[in-house]
Amino acid sequence: MPLILTALALLFTVSGAPGSRTVIEGPPQVKTTQTVTIDAVGDIMLDWRVGTLVQTDGADAPFAAVGGILDRADAAVGNLECPLSDRGTPTTSKSTQSLKERKEFVLRGNPAAAPGLAHAGFAALTLANNHILDYGTDALDDTLATLHANGIGTAGAGDDLADAWQPAYFERRGVRFALLGVSEVIPRGYGAGKTTPGVAPGRDPSTGSVDASYLKTLASAIRGAREHADVVIVYEHWGTELLSVPTADHMRLAHAAIDAGATLVLGAHPHVLGPLEAYHGGLIAYSLGNFIFDTQPGIQTRSAILEITLRGPEIASWRAVPVVLDGGVPKPVSGPDAALVEALLTGEVQSTPPPTPAPTPHARPTPAKAAAQPAAHGPSQ
Repeated sequence: MPLILTALALLFTVSGAPGSRTVIEGPPQVKTTQTVTIDAVGDIMLDWRVGTLVQTDGADAPFAAVGGILDRADAAVGNLECPLSDRGTPTTSKSTQSLKERKEFVLRGNPAAAPGLAHAGFAALTLANNHILDYGTDALDDTLATLHANGIGTAGAGDDLADAWQPAYFERRGVRFALLGVSEVIPRGYGAGKTTPGVAPGRDPSTGSVDASYLKTLASAIRGAREHADVVIVYEHWGTELLSVPTADHMRLAHAAIDAGATLVLGAHPHVLGPLEAYHGGLIAYSLGNFIFDTQPGIQTRSAILEITLRGPEIASWRAVPVVLDGGVPKPVSGPDAALVEALLTGEVQSTPPPTPAPTPHARPTPAKAAAQPAAHGPSQ
């Protein structure tokens, strides 16, 4: 890990210039000097205060402060961390005790928020996470239908396992993209089956490991997507909340994904930014943290919009635009907060879970409490 982070620090100082990175193996699907820019962001949760904001100020309100940044890109991708539905009942897969102790949560956003995602430029979203079935399969169906009706592709969850593995395809400036979504964090009953709806797995469902069999399955999905796309993006829901450092399994999986033909590997679930890594012509963002999320003050409110510019199927450059979450929505930031974002992305600063029981990174704060607490540079205590 230290060698990777040293290289990352050098990469960041030159704004993501590709340097000596090699080109993805395999024939490119397009031949062009045209550039295309994609924004990648972390968890998007449209419940709680953000849901209230949508109701009072409209679907575009959560994106208002970063609209100019998102407009620079041709498209955006992210992780939708809640269903969008008025239907369903709270899951019984999360115990009453864990909900009472605020170790787990059930989330649901208003379908009226979907046009805001479309207006912000989201071409595709992964639904592979531990909340998309919080209100059952009816709410999942509504989410899929609502996003598709607003021109947003979905990946990572579907009517059955084969459907959940299907990529979301979109095209910008003659370059065709495929987004695959998988989750290693799957509550009981949330995993897709041969004939049952759910989430695509980020590990072998039978062993819970990233073994050779699972890597073969993932590689096959990537190669299949690569047959129809120039750029494959793999979005992983993995890790431990408030832990920014990737595990050896995560690094092995990310490297295997790029070796199989992916250009970008993106991660979410820790709710804090993690390091970036350039690998064999691809780019890995181990954790993109929170993008829109009503969360406790602390390091989990520091995030970034990752802008990746490609020339045809190859990465030409990238840069991270620092943001801070205020009331659950992102706003551009500079100074010490921007420096903290850079340090998280280079690995110079690392986040670890609190050693003693504490509010989880998405424990719902009351407005009065949130206003009274300054935003800290470390995990909330």
